[in-house]
Amino acid sequence: MSVWGIGNTRRPQRRAALGGHTDTVRSVAFSADGRLLATTGQDGAVRMWDLGGPGGPSPRATWNAHELGVFWAEFHPSGRLLATAGGGREAVRLWDVGDPDRPRRVSGITGHSDVVGHLAFSPDGRTLATASDDRSVGVWDVGTPAAPRVKAVLSAYATAVMGVRYTPDGRTLLTGVFDGTVRLLPTDFGRSVAHVCDGGRPSLTRGAWHRHLPGVPYRPPCG
Repeated sequence: MSVWGIGNTRRPQRRAALGGHTDTVRSVAFSADGRLLATTGQDGAVRMWDLGGPGGPSPRATWNAHELGVFWAEFHPSGRLLATAGGGREAVRLWDVGDPDRPRRVSGITGHSDVVGHLAFSPDGRTLATASDDRSVGVWDVGTPAAPRVKAVLSAYATAVMGVRYTPDGRTLLTGVFDGTVRLLPTDFGRSVAHVCDGGRPSLTRGAWHRHLPGVPYRPPCG
């Protein structure tokens, strides 16, 4: 793996070669201030590098983050938290990297039934979106990192979800799927639910209701 200087984008300069992983490198992530670099591998390890030293990149820490490989890592906007995605019971884990030499597991997120291959923090750092091979996207409240809480599970996907990313204003979540589809989803779920019936006219007729829901009192959702 190489680190390149792109001050001149037409002539990138190779600054350093980084080793250490014993299997395929799956992702790299820079902290917001550009000083730290996290690399993840199929070997299940995360390696933390300091890029701010005068002698070039220097290793700070290496730890085993997931049993089935680490497929993605993302720094929290504050730079003090790192989220990793992989496989196993806790497909997502949060790590305190305030001291880059001594990363500490803060919490694990369960709920996906298959590996998580990608994740992203919202710009304000309070929400984490996770993309899984189980054909779903998880949206988690990580305002209290030690106790993540599910906000929504988006599951109307025909194939595995490849990636997630928030727009800079945090109002839209983009999801990319292996079938080539990209979806733009509003992040204000309460407002979306409140307006779900805006395009729902005409409502279900009484006859259609009783045909599909016999014995259930007529109560159309968009009456």
